Parts: sequence; structure tokens; C-alpha cells
Amino acid sequence: MQTSPAFVAFVPETSMYRYRQNVLRILVFCTLAVSAMYLGACAAKQPPPPSKAECTQAVTTPPQNFDPQTLPLLKECAATNDKDAHRTLGWVYWKGVKIPTDTDQALIHFEQAAALGDPHALEFLSIIYQQGIRVETDMPRAIQYLEQRAHAGDLEAAEDLGYLYLHDKRIDSDPEKSIAWYEHAAQQEHPHSLYALGRLYTTGEFVPPNHTLAIAYLQRAAQQKHPGAMAQLAYLYSESEHIEHDLIEAYTWAHAATLVGMSRSATPIDALEPRLNAQETVDAREAAETRIR
Repeated sequence: MQTSPAFVAFVPETSMYRYRQNVLRILVFCTLAVSAMYLGACAAKQPPPPSKAECTQAVTTPPQNFDPQTLPLLKECAATNDKDAHRTLGWVYWKGVKIPTDTDQALIHFEQAAALGDPHALEFLSIIYQQGIRVETDMPRAIQYLEQRAHAGDLEAAEDLGYLYLHDKRIDSDPEKSIAWYEHAAQQEHPHSLYALGRLYTTGEFVPPNHTLAIAYLQRAAQQKHPGAMAQLAYLYSESEHIEHDLIEAYTWAHAATLVGMSRSATPIDALEPRLNAQETVDAREAAETRIR
């Protein structure tokens, strides 16, 4: 819109200012209106996001049966924060299943799945950063993923943390954290964590020795058929200087350990047999068989 010079010449200064403001408002309104129409038209042309059923079908296909034509669908599902789709894309790119291997893309999708709480992605990332598989070893990062797994209820991760904080030379030793993670898993009857605590309190290497507590932990592990715990109890009941010896109990646990797969040489059973009479041996073997049922 244009105004004649004559008209402008007679418009007072305040009126001219208002006139210009009104013109500007009209131009802005028209621009926004056109933009909204354009965006609306674009949105109308975009297809709807994939359904949950479509995503579920795409991610439940075994990796060896992966069809590269489903790659766009998997990416669309991943864009909706579908952790299973991110994990599946991670495996496909990592293994190069019918598409070129792409480690960077694999890590992007595994990390997205992990951020969404996927336990398999968390486990995978904790392993590759701990062992340096196709990435630089990164123990702080591995610990981070292990702790996420452990806080989510993964007892194997808690047990791994207990071990790493005591024995892995790549990180600072921290017995307090180790015991805390072992106890976290032991509270839920994780057999190897119970065994580890029993060993620690037996040797007194990182904690003050406590043989009463050691036997309590070892018995809980042995009740879950942990062969190492059974053998350790056999040695304690037959050789320890800190508890009263009980040769029948020692033989019972030693025999139980062999019944669940431990070699005789890893137990004191051969040293114990000559110290028991025939009836004691029979009774101990029957008790061992009862304990592993």
C-alpha cells in the first residue's frame, strides 16, 4: 500500500507513526498466516508414525532373518523413543546383518536404548567398554553402565562391581564399595556374591576376619548348590583354627560339592575319608544327597 506525498505531508507525526505500525502488523499477520498454511499442508502430507504393533513385529524378527527393507521402519520406530528399535538397530549395525557394519551408528543406537533403560543395551555397553571391543577401553564408562544395571536389579552387574572394586588394576581399589555391592546382591540371595563375602570374611584380606559371618554367608551360597561354597565349608569344618572341627559336616559338604560337579581334588574329601568310619561315611553321603535335592 502506498500513500501520495500530498497525503503524507498533511499527516501529523503521531498519526504517521500509527499508520506505519498498522501496516507492519498487517504484514506480520499475513506472513504468519501464509507460514501456518504452508506448515499445515506439509504436516498433512506426512504419514502417521508407525503403530506399536508394526514396531513390535520389526524388533521381534531374529537378527539372522533381518530384512534390510525394514530399516526405514526401524528408524521410524526408534524416532518414537522405542528402546527395542534402538537396540535392534544397534545389533544390525554392529554385526553388519545384510547391511555394512557401522560401529558409530551401532553405538549411537545402543546408547539411546541404554538411556531408555534397556537392560540388554546396558549389558552390551558395559562389556565392550570394559574389554575394549572395537572401542577404547573406558573403565569409568563401563562402571557407569554396570551401576545402571545394578540399580535396575541386575544382580550379576552388582557382583561384577564387587569384584572390580577389589581386583581390577585399572581402577582404584575401593573395598567399601566392593562390600556394599556384594551385600546388595547377597541380600537377594545371589549365590556367587554370598560366596565372595564368605571368602572375604574367612581370609580377612580386605575386611576384618569374621568366621561366624563367613560360615553364614557360605552356607547360604551352598544351599543354592554353589560348589565353591560347599568346598570352602568342607575346609573350614576340617582345617580351620577358628571354628570347632566337625569331620562329618566337612565330609558332607565335600561330597555335596563333588555331586554338583566339583572335582574331588578341589575338596578335602580324600583326606577326610580315612578319618571317618564306614557308617559315618554312609551317613555323610546320604546327608549330602539330601542337601542338593
